Amino acid sequence: MNLFLPALAASLLFATTAAAQDPAPPAPPAPDAPPPAPAAEAPPATVEAHVSLGDTPAASFDAHASDADVHLAVGTAAAAPSEQKPPSAEDDDFISRMHPGFGARVGGYGFWTPTKTIWDDCPMAGVGLFGTLDVTKHLFVEAAIDQYNYAQFLGDDEDSGMSRISVLTSGAIGLRMFPDFFIVPHIQVGAGMEWTRFEQLGQKIEGVYPLGFISMGGELNVFKHIKAGADLRFLGMAKPYEDGSTLKMEMNPAAQGLFYARYVL
Repeated sequence: MNLFLPALAASLLFATTAAAQDPAPPAPPAPDAPPPAPAAEAPPATVEAHVSLGDTPAASFDAHASDADVHLAVGTAAAAPSEQKPPSAEDDDFISRMHPGFGARVGGYGFWTPTKTIWDDCPMAGVGLFGTLDVTKHLFVEAAIDQYNYAQFLGDDEDSGMSRISVLTSGAIGLRMFPDFFIVPHIQVGAGMEWTRFEQLGQKIEGVYPLGFISMGGELNVFKHIKAGADLRFLGMAKPYEDGSTLKMEMNPAAQGLFYARYVL
């Protein structure tokens, strides 16, 4: 009896422990119940990274994680052209529209003679060098230096004792009309300085005086880089006159004709 009670207690303790460890079998589903839906599988995680220089993507990285599988892809992307407005002839930059040129010219001028109503007083003839800069197709600027001497053969002066030499420096701005035509008309306005020395019957006067002019003319598009043209100018410049026994200078109107050739770069 003493041995039976401990053995019975041990058996009950063992049975209780086994029941706690073995779960009860699931209950069978009801006959009319729908089958359980399968668990949704989570989509693989995706990580994308883009490395770019400026506007051009250089490389892309894709990583896909699904359970224990990790996939790494590295690729180089082709450079994509930036979206820009196509250039046109009218949208060229400022520098590309500027075309320098240089040339030489020959001409003469004379002052207005009220008693004769012609431009043959103190006639001058000479040559010059000039440079141009075509800022646009229509707008241009010019700088020049000319040297003139008294030319009695151009006038009606009988006094052989007259002598005059002048050096003119000038700058001008001009406008060309119809620059694509074979004959291109233009207008100019300019100003400058004149150094002159005048002698007559033993008297002499020398000095530097201002001048200004307006001009109209035309140019021939002989070749792409070679141009030839002519100008008619009306100037205001210094003219000598006698004040008793003294020579003086005063501003007077003058007319000038020029023929030139120039080369455009």
